[in-house]
Amino acid sequence: MPSLFPERAPGAPAIASEIATYTRAGLEAEEIVDLWNVVFPADRNVWYNEETRAIHFNEEMAGYLD
Repeated sequence: MPSLFPERAPGAPAIASEIATYTRAGLEAEEIVDLWNVVFPADRNVWYNEETRAIHFNEEMAGYLD
């Protein structure tokens, strides 16, 4: 996880406790959305609504009108 821990050697696995400490330190909503599929790999269509300040996931995508 070079983007989370840039000081770590490439290919070195992150330890779960390090990831937990990192997330408990406080993340921006965009960072949570970026990491969502790492923690919950089965979830899809993850996005953050700035107006309601809520993270949405597993909702059907709205179709586009012709």
